Amino acid sequence: MKRIGKAKRHFYFIVSLIFLGLFVCILAFYQKAGNEEKLCINEVLFTSFWPVLGDEKHPTEWIEIYNGTEAAVNLKGYGLSDDPDEPLKWTFPDITVEAEDYVLVYTEKYTGEDLKTNFNLGKKREYVLLSDPMGDVLDTIYNENAFDDISVGRFPDGGEQAVLVRTSPGSTNNGTM
Repeated sequence: MKRIGKAKRHFYFIVSLIFLGLFVCILAFYQKAGNEEKLCINEVLFTSFWPVLGDEKHPTEWIEIYNGTEAAVNLKGYGLSDDPDEPLKWTFPDITVEAEDYVLVYTEKYTGEDLKTNFNLGKKREYVLLSDPMGDVLDTIYNENAFDDISVGRFPDGGEQAVLVRTSPGSTNNGTM
């Protein structure tokens, strides 16, 4: 009798491990899918060593937004900010980002005619927030300490935050870590 009871316990233990493993795999799959299928801050260059501020060939600070969804998104009214207390510090004009595409926004240091915020970024302890038109924060990138021409972003696109040694403004981060 005791052998049957022991065999049952082993059986239940093995079945429990299998279900636990399946649960962890399913959870990991949905978390990965959730990271990739959203509108997010994909990459930020906080500082550059280029000496001429606003040089159009080498902008000193920029923010890349990635649309990881399957549909185009109109960004009108969405906001970017470096201040968690003011999530709509700068708002997007009527501009659409296509599915799985990027929009590049420069800070006010940039002298070109492209999209440009009304704030600059700092080298230390800096936040960049993306908010919906209601001011609800959709995504945040935090930088403890910036290094010249090394960006902070998501790897792969829409994934986990990482330090990106090779910047890739307006294009995929996959392969640039």
